[in-house]
Amino acid sequence: QPDVLIYTGHLNELLRGTRKFGEVMSHPKWVADYPFLFDLANQLQQHPKVVKENHARAFEPYIEDLYACGLDRIAKVCREDDIVPIYIYILAPGDEPAGDERAQLKKMAEDKGFYFIDMYDVFEGTDPTEMATAVFDKHPNANGHRWIAQQLFKRLSEDEKLQQLILSSARKTSRD
Repeated sequence: QPDVLIYTGHLNELLRGTRKFGEVMSHPKWVADYPFLFDLANQLQQHPKVVKENHARAFEPYIEDLYACGLDRIAKVCREDDIVPIYIYILAPGDEPAGDERAQLKKMAEDKGFYFIDMYDVFEGTDPTEMATAVFDKHPNANGHRWIAQQLFKRLSEDEKLQQLILSSARKTSRD
């Protein structure tokens, strides 16, 4: 059993979540196993806007609640199994933070019980062309992933509170 679960959030996380939710909602069989999603799907299907417009747009007013529900579900499972949930906010090489999204995601994650590690600046001072897959694809390449690992290890090594949480979780699971 793991001692830690790491969830990563990225630039435009809520927008990407809206698109993914629209995709999921277009497959009723996927929704049926999740009562919250099933109820929302039924509620929205009564709204003529959902029928006429792209699903993703119709769900935009609900995306914060949906995202929070997802985080809550993850955190609940973690609590039940003595796993430390960690939310890492990280940008791709060359990305710039957008508006207040970072603060919003931090609050949502912490409100649900996640330990938040802010790595929005992980590529600051590096050459994005050396860290990204391609000029048109900002996903980290091998150098970028190595850099992320080194920076994350450094932050974890310096964070005594998180170290104690992880050790406490490890002790609980080793006794079980």
